[in-house]
Amino acid sequence: MNETLLSAYQYYQEGDLERAENICKKIFETNPNVPDVLFFLGILYFDLARYDLSIDYFKKALLLGPTSSDIQYNLANAYRKAGMFDEAVTHYLDAIQLNPDFCEVYHNLGIIMMEQKLFDEAIEYFQHALGLNPDFYDSYFYLGILLQAKGRIDEAIACFKRTVQMNTADYEAFYKLAIAFQEKGQLQEAADCYKNAIRINPGFVEAYKDIGIVLMEQGKNEEAISAFNKALDLEPNCFGTRLAKCMSHLRIIYPDQDSINISRKLYREELLKLKDDISFGVFHSIESAAEAVGTVHPFYLAYQGLNDCDLQTIYGNRGKISRTIQ
Repeated sequence: MNETLLSAYQYYQEGDLERAENICKKIFETNPNVPDVLFFLGILYFDLARYDLSIDYFKKALLLGPTSSDIQYNLANAYRKAGMFDEAVTHYLDAIQLNPDFCEVYHNLGIIMMEQKLFDEAIEYFQHALGLNPDFYDSYFYLGILLQAKGRIDEAIACFKRTVQMNTADYEAFYKLAIAFQEKGQLQEAADCYKNAIRINPGFVEAYKDIGIVLMEQGKNEEAISAFNKALDLEPNCFGTRLAKCMSHLRIIYPDQDSINISRKLYREELLKLKDDISFGVFHSIESAAEAVGTVHPFYLAYQGLNDCDLQTIYGNRGKISRTIQ
């Protein structure tokens, strides 16, 4: 690297990409065949999300350094970001030919396979990446997602556990781990992981909603309502949270008849509000609303031993959302 390119690199490190770009372009105009400059311009334009230019400069650099696995890898990254997956795979494989131990290449091939829904191939690539580098926590995270989707919950839990051990600030990994524990019926472990996700990211709406459902299943209805209220503070018109909060007023066991009456009153009020808001078009997503309807049900209403026809009629009418929400 000559002194001018070193100064460009310094500006790049400081986040002044425009000045770094100007210096490199001046060098390129004087001498268009400096591999380091071409490679650096490829990196700059990649960071600026100008993938067409990034590809162009990496290809120029590759003509001068065809045996560089780093150039092959970065060119593949640019193709992947540009959505040109076939080209990306070609250059990732070329990078592996030059450097069979290039862990990041296997990981990124796994990402491409995921994006193309080739899940078995993705699993193999992530496992290969982890075989080369057991501390590559991103591969654990994505491998966990794939294993969970395949119903291999214990293996998924192991992957997510490893992820949060290596990166204790990864709230998404804690969230995925919570979902896996919830699927296994390990409710306290799920609740603890949801709490960790919320601690790291206090604005995580889904985590508040999902911990509310876990707390309901644990019979901790007051805590569940509090969690649903926090979710609604962040996203007031979430149909799923509103419906779950409505169901949280129903319990399995009541200390006395007054408690049953209060429960029914609160449930009825919430249900009527929900019905009115559906009618007024407050909720806008058919897909999320329809999904929510299949998530929570008033099972515990029957435990009260009373005539539920009126309440069940109101609840049944909420099923019209697929025709009402626009």
